[in-house]
Amino acid sequence: MAGVITTTSSTSATSHYSLTCYAYRVKTVTSTEAKAKLNAILAEVERTGISVTITSHGRPVAVLSPTQQRPRKFGQLPALVVPDTFDDPLPDTEITAWEGNS
Repeated sequence: MAGVITTTSSTSATSHYSLTCYAYRVKTVTSTEAKAKLNAILAEVERTGISVTITSHGRPVAVLSPTQQRPRKFGQLPALVVPDTFDDPLPDTEITAWEGNS
């Protein structure tokens, strides 16, 4: 699951820019735990679609991830599928219209 972090900074008195980062929950397990609970971890990765990082002596050594990405959900509307182009930049004509410079 992703969370969104947006930071707005000022480069001068009149211009601003925003930086948006997507923070994903990351689950980490030790190699000992992975060995003991492999079937449960596999089921969790399949059910949630969230990758699991496996560590050895505190260092990440492998990532267990789903073979197929789950479709993105839009808020609490599970039937609404977010298209792959959702995060693509808007065309200049659309940005101009939103900024009121048309």
